[in-house]
Formats: sequence, C-alpha cells, structure tokens
Amino acid sequence: MGKKRVLITGGAGFIGTHLAEQLAGEHELILLDNFRRNSLQSTNLLAYTATLSNGVTATLSVEDPVFTRSPVFSPTATAVAPVFVGYTGGRPSRYGNVDAVQRSRLPDFVGALRVDQAWGSAQISAATHEINVGNLSTNPAAGAGGVLTGIRHANSVQGWGVQGGVKINLPAIAPGDTLYLQGAYANGAQSYAGYCMVAG
Repeated sequence: MGKKRVLITGGAGFIGTHLAEQLAGEHELILLDNFRRNSLQSTNLLAYTATLSNGVTATLSVEDPVFTRSPVFSPTATAVAPVFVGYTGGRPSRYGNVDAVQRSRLPDFVGALRVDQAWGSAQISAATHEINVGNLSTNPAAGAGGVLTGIRHANSVQGWGVQGGVKINLPAIAPGDTLYLQGAYANGAQSYAGYCMVAG
C-alpha cells in the first residue's frame, strides 16, 4: 500500500518545508504555495541533535547562508549591475551605486525543539541570519568637476525567524487522520518565513 498524500498550503521556505516534512514524514508531502521556491534546499551545515526524555529532541545547526540571502534593496533598474541611487547632494552630475548583494560573513544559526508522543508531534524552530551589504560610493560624472563623496556603510544587523507547528492525530474521526497547524514570523530573514528571492 502506498503512502497517503498530505497537501500543505503555506509550506514554503527552509524551516517551513523542513517542519512540514518532519511532521508529515510518513506520508507523501505535497506543498502548495505561491512563492517561487517551496522545497527543502540542499545546504552545507553542521548540526547536532540531542535526544532528551519523553520523545523530546533538540537540534542546533550552523548553516551556509547562501540559500537564505535576499536583496536588501530592490534591483529594479538592472538585474546585473549595482542598484542606482539618486544621491546628488544638489548636483545633477553625481550618482551613487549600492552593492545590494548580501555578503556571507557569518553562518546562519538554527535551532529546533521537537516532541513526538502518542497524541502527535510539535516543533518550534528559530534562526538568525546576518544582513550585510556592500558600500555606497558616489562618483562625479566625467568633466563635471565634482568631488568624490563617501557615505557611511550601512550597519550589519542580525535578522531572525521563528516558526512553530503541530501535528495532532485524530483516530476518532478515521484511522490515520491528522490535523496540521503551522505558523511563522520573520524580521529581516524573510526566507525563514516562506518568502524567498535569492540574490548573489
């Protein structure tokens, strides 16, 4: 007999997909979402899982941030070149470029706490992600007589995301029936909540 199919809406993003796959591990998983990427990506990581008592496990992971990068500024002027910024300082002959691609200076740190018991299972996850971009530089147009101006580099900050999910077994309705609930929130690390636009 084949696996039962489970349809999950809103399962995009690394933690979202991973959580959905863990909760529905014994079934064929079908994720339905309107985001561009909604499957678990292969990533370099170093992780440790500790098995605690009563079906509780804790996982800590250090991960390559390449799949969780996304643009800080919208590269709408051109997809390849740095983003054009209209910083003129009162002179129309000045322009500025922002290197909007995030740098990978720090790995992502991910943690998860999970419980598996007869009633079902539950998991909470959290992740941090450094948000860091290149410098802003302004240059005079050729022959305009302007001067180079340096503007401070944007500060690097830590973005984060959290997610929780629960699988409740419902054998009273029918054998094998389950209810899945899942929610996510992110600040500065939107790929951990399901939104994804990989850049760089």
